Amino acid sequence: MNENLDRDKWMKEFNELYFDNQRNEAFSLKHRNFPKRLYKYQRITDHSLDNLANNEWWFAKADTLNDPFDCNSTYYDINVLSDYLKDKIPSEVIKHFGTIENIINDLITRLRSSVRFTCFSETFSNMPMWTHYGENHQGFCVEYDFCELPIENDFSKHLYPVGYEKNRYDITNLLKRTLTEGGVDSRVHLILFIMLMKHSSWAYEREWRILFFNRSQNSDKEKCPIVPKAIYFGSNCSEDNMVKIKEIVPEQTKCYKLEAKNDEYFHVNALEK
Repeated sequence: MNENLDRDKWMKEFNELYFDNQRNEAFSLKHRNFPKRLYKYQRITDHSLDNLANNEWWFAKADTLNDPFDCNSTYYDINVLSDYLKDKIPSEVIKHFGTIENIINDLITRLRSSVRFTCFSETFSNMPMWTHYGENHQGFCVEYDFCELPIENDFSKHLYPVGYEKNRYDITNLLKRTLTEGGVDSRVHLILFIMLMKHSSWAYEREWRILFFNRSQNSDKEKCPIVPKAIYFGSNCSEDNMVKIKEIVPEQTKCYKLEAKNDEYFHVNALEK
């Protein structure tokens, strides 16, 4: 719980610095608070093995997620916005869309679809994560050290923790700014809240995301700027799959097998390469 409170505290400070145009200070603060390690849970498929062999990450879009409320945890007061915007938006624009609400929903849809992201967790020993994303412990989990990246690196700059709330976050005031002032800054501010808020029932994931906004690339993959520090095989991972993975990761990448032993749910057993 203290870790979550600390994260909320520095993220609040980050937001204040970032949106006060003190970007260097904001990114420095975030970089200092990176977890020592971040982890990516994987099923064993041809795609995941290819990505591991080529040291690539797959970046998803919001409409491919299994949770319909993911990237959809915000709300706005349409009455307040309609009254505020009725004299600020050209009448021909309102006529084209039909209503101010349609204009707002179109903006949010376009912003959501312009972002691709990839996800990590702060822990490799989370039971539900192994079940949901590690194919019932038959898959694997990759460890990365983002502290190796300089602050100015794109992957470092755009790595953010996910926030968890019981209630949807009110973006009414953010929409006022975005629809009247325009500009990249206001859109980025809005995107951070749309893409980084989830219901509190997901808090166990302790998730971080790299967000790329309007990145001009045809592929859904990005070359990783760092190599895996370690691979953790699920307790049900087959010997054949462990051999395959050990053969394709860099020599310096350590490999471990998670096993139940005595009073430990996750005993970490180091493996020979």
